[in-house]
Amino acid sequence: MGRSLILLALIIVACSHSSDDLLKEAAQVHNLSVKIGEHVAQKIQAIEEYAQTEADSLIRPQLLDSVIILNEQLSDWENELVEVPGNEHEGHDHDHHHEVSMELTPQMILEIQREINQRIIALNVRSQRLLDQYSDESELSL
Repeated sequence: MGRSLILLALIIVACSHSSDDLLKEAAQVHNLSVKIGEHVAQKIQAIEEYAQTEADSLIRPQLLDSVIILNEQLSDWENELVEVPGNEHEGHDHDHHHEVSMELTPQMILEIQREINQRIIALNVRSQRLLDQYSDESELSL
């Protein structure tokens, strides 16, 4: 009986440590995603400024359409952003959901954060491609 209790206690400690590690990784992924999101917003702003001030009149409408789409996608991403339980952060100047369903496991939370991260990386790549496309013509690149 004594060995059973010790074994059970070790399993509980090991599981909670594993959960803590998963949540810590999820928080790191979340914080990285937020930073990437801030860079995406800056890139979109640079594209818009270029379109309004320097772009050829033939490409201006296309660039402004791209800005609208990128802004919508960034807004959708921000609205779906979910905080990791226990993640203390400073300077987040965006809204996101702080409530996380208690039914989610730490592994599920990590997977959600990874998916959110992949989405913002894809948006970052799209915005960077637009910047690169016109960087030869101006100092547009970030």
